Amino acid sequence: MTFHEKRKKSQRFTALIACADKYDSSLTCARNMDLDDLYGDLDAAPKQLPSAIELRGRLTEVVNEREALEAQLQALQSEERASRAALRDLMHRACVLLATARLELQRKDKQLNEYGITVPAK
Repeated sequence: MTFHEKRKKSQRFTALIACADKYDSSLTCARNMDLDDLYGDLDAAPKQLPSAIELRGRLTEVVNEREALEAQLQALQSEERASRAALRDLMHRACVLLATARLELQRKDKQLNEYGITVPAK
């Protein structure tokens, strides 16, 4: 196909499109709606993405924050273990004290009974 034939074919195609657009405005509307559907949200897209340097900086901040939180978690877990151990110790001491108090009351009741003093029932 020669240059002139290609040019003539291109002109006919352009004329055909112009004719279709002139007589069928719905085609133009449909064509414009398709473009709006495809590219309509491009205006809402961010104008500029963050640079690699900014992203690396943000990553470093987040990693540092995570490490600080992990250290804080370790400290809190250690404190919790120590608190549990202290609670167990206090519970044991309270139980021993209660058992001792009961035994002492039984001993006193026995002594009072030996002297003939009656203790009213509880």
